Amino acid sequence: MASLLGWTLLAASATGAPVVRAAEPQWVWDDVAERFLRTPAGYVVDRVLSVRTEQGGLKAPQDLFLDAEGYLWVVDSGNHRVLKMTREGEVQAVLPRPGSGRLQRPQGVFVDDDGTVYVADTGNGRIVVFGREGQWVRTYEAPVSSLLDPSFTFKPSKLLVDNRGYLNVVNEGEYRGIVLLDLDGHFRGFFAPNPVGFDWRRLLIRLLATEAQRERIARLLPPPHSNLTQDAQGFIYTTTVHAQRGQIKRFNSIGRNTYPDKSYGHAWYRDLQQVLPHFTDLAVDETGIVTAVDAASQLVYQYDQEGNNLLVFGGRGEREGRFLYPSAIEVDERGWLYVADREQNVIQVFRPTELMQLVHRASALYYDGRYEEAGEPWRQVLRLDANYLIAHRGLGRALLKQGHPGEAMQEFRYGKDRAGYSRAFAELRYRWMRANFGWTVLIVAGALAGVWLAVRGAGRIMQAARRHYGGYA
Repeated sequence: MASLLGWTLLAASATGAPVVRAAEPQWVWDDVAERFLRTPAGYVVDRVLSVRTEQGGLKAPQDLFLDAEGYLWVVDSGNHRVLKMTREGEVQAVLPRPGSGRLQRPQGVFVDDDGTVYVADTGNGRIVVFGREGQWVRTYEAPVSSLLDPSFTFKPSKLLVDNRGYLNVVNEGEYRGIVLLDLDGHFRGFFAPNPVGFDWRRLLIRLLATEAQRERIARLLPPPHSNLTQDAQGFIYTTTVHAQRGQIKRFNSIGRNTYPDKSYGHAWYRDLQQVLPHFTDLAVDETGIVTAVDAASQLVYQYDQEGNNLLVFGGRGEREGRFLYPSAIEVDERGWLYVADREQNVIQVFRPTELMQLVHRASALYYDGRYEEAGEPWRQVLRLDANYLIAHRGLGRALLKQGHPGEAMQEFRYGKDRAGYSRAFAELRYRWMRANFGWTVLIVAGALAGVWLAVRGAGRIMQAARRHYGGYA
């Protein structure tokens, strides 16, 4: 990975004119060859927000949220506060107000459309609610229910209010799923737990292990969610750490995962030990494109609505475009990304280049079923990067939907999409058979008749030979 994430120089201006920033290396994942492919920059750093207030700058920022009015909320965990600021970094408010209570190591924030602010006050084991004007409204303490074990510990880290009006809370280390509370604070159950998954090795160990070993295996628990967000349609997206697949999920209202169940991010090795992706946060734009930050590799991964990788960028470093510990990410209506780094104590703002704008437009059109319209932006992507695999695959799918299986086969071949190529070939074969059905029937019938005549002729020759040689032929 270190050789892959090479260093590049940033162009700087020494005259006070606007700084022109050179883009860091960026990639797309080739899932057939299982390797990264270099691609032109999809995002460039527009600015870096180093927030300064009378109480000091950022210290270990843990969460970001863009509200309906366009303000950026920052959980400044190390300073035990939440900041409301403009996208340019101007602080508008600090919560809590002096004399209205204290937060202790907060980790999550959510702001509803009315301006009500919900803060996961992790250190104090509660959720604090602030009004639109910043006043302290109420707190949600640990829920009490006969459904909860007496040892249940309430340490909310991330939260949101869904379209049904329920508080969805990620509780630290909670393997049973997302904690659901109504707005009165009553416990309503657990939502969308992660599965343990089936493992042949665990089954064999269970069959061959001693009783004490079986007890340890029985305590194997599913991994907890690490973060959550929701899209405009009400789907809830989560990230999961310490998992080899399904690290990103998209849940519908009944808790069913509708995102492809596969591996996201990429494991790598440090000192001969495997390091799994550690997704700390994710953001979903208006079209359903998912962007997630991996604190283990310091990379940002972006996926389309069907889980296909669109871009990978970032890496470890203290320069612009790199991170020491990316802890939170948010996306605005323009597709700009805001990434908080809890080690550098800054927020980097990335704007999409023409390449990614075209990719997003094509993906959104295809996902909406507008296949013919999606073809043109995919073609423009290929003019910028002829080796962009997803563009070839997207163009192939668009051509197939438009009824051009032959051209689609060529694009699928360029995109290394075997399944798509097979679908296009099957469609082409079906069309050929339908167009040539009459001739095909005649040819097959003629071939069968020829075989039948040949067999009969061979039989008669053999009978004649037996008669000629007295039955010994």
